[in-house]
Amino acid sequence: MKNISDITAKDIMTTTIKSIDINQNLNKAVSMLNNERIHNLVVCDNSKYAGIFGYKQLVRLHRRPPDNTRIDNYIFRPPTITEDTGIIDIVEKMYRLNYKIIPVGDGKKIIGIVSERDILNAILTHNLLEGKKVKDFMTPNPIILPEDHSLGKALALIREHNVSRIPIIDKNNKLAGILESLDLIREITTKEQYGRDSGTSASPGYMRPGAYISDIISEHNISLKSLISTRPVTAKADDMLADKIKENMNLDTSTIIVTDSSDYPIGIIAPKDIIQFLASLKEKEKLYVQISGLESMPSLDEFQRSEIHRMLDNTIKKISNITKPDNFTIHAKAYHMEGNKTKYTFRCKFRTAGGMIFAKNKGWDPIDTFSTLMNEVQKISIKKSKKFTDKIRSKHRDAKYNI
Repeated sequence: MKNISDITAKDIMTTTIKSIDINQNLNKAVSMLNNERIHNLVVCDNSKYAGIFGYKQLVRLHRRPPDNTRIDNYIFRPPTITEDTGIIDIVEKMYRLNYKIIPVGDGKKIIGIVSERDILNAILTHNLLEGKKVKDFMTPNPIILPEDHSLGKALALIREHNVSRIPIIDKNNKLAGILESLDLIREITTKEQYGRDSGTSASPGYMRPGAYISDIISEHNISLKSLISTRPVTAKADDMLADKIKENMNLDTSTIIVTDSSDYPIGIIAPKDIIQFLASLKEKEKLYVQISGLESMPSLDEFQRSEIHRMLDNTIKKISNITKPDNFTIHAKAYHMEGNKTKYTFRCKFRTAGGMIFAKNKGWDPIDTFSTLMNEVQKISIKKSKKFTDKIRSKHRDAKYNI
């Protein structure tokens, strides 16, 4: 078996590539994504690599007529890697640039794709998660919706919080299922395109042939209960993570929902959480910080942007004096309220020796909101570090007196 540092893109990449021409419309892209049950398509322009089109673009385009909307203006272009690129460099790029898929090729021709699933396979093959528990990786307190809420509500939350999946609970507050991106793709597709009998009597989840997702969203008449068809892999906080990932891979699902003794969702693990762990294995002098969302905030001026970066740098320096942080992630979101007012939300996530740290804050002033978040992050870091240190000292004392 190869050492993890010797594994390259050639060893793990998928060579069966699903592609679409850049001049195709949204209708064609949706059908391919749905029929192949994949999240992304390689876009080609005269057989040359042009970019990627996937479900994230669909969330933005749900009000566009699928037959008249070309995909060429909505693709994104991850940088290509060579087949000799090492797996640690691949996951670091995935994490830092916030991509779920990396094309392998020379910038013009694509010979393969490395996806999150390919990375997870490699992690399991090389036993990199030995001894790791679910609680070490889960994001606590996920966004949750009752099953009687509408698809419109779910889509609004997905866009606002930049998430790809939402656990759904029933009337007894027990996990009923999960709404993922493929569920949205299925609903964007018409009933005829999805291969179902268009003569079936209408139900709350019925999509009439030729209907646009904008019609459905505006009517808010599709309940989440009608969309969730598969119960996700569930786990308890102390379960071994590798076992649950294997279960996920066998069922061809991507998410682990962590539940308490009452079957209520208390955490969630997505592939990105595992990618983040592998990215941290690379020894580096500089901490990689991923910031997403600031570039899409036209309401921020240059002073505010620079002030946010300054506060972030100062916070990381202070935390580094206490503990060693890994993979510092910041996500920013701005949304308009009544009148001309804009509300800002900042979320922070990173790993330390004492465990994962999560914090978020929202408010009307971006500087004050971010400053409050950074102060809270420092307090949590100090508390986690002290708890971890006390635990180590306790183990040493126990070992000393047990000799």
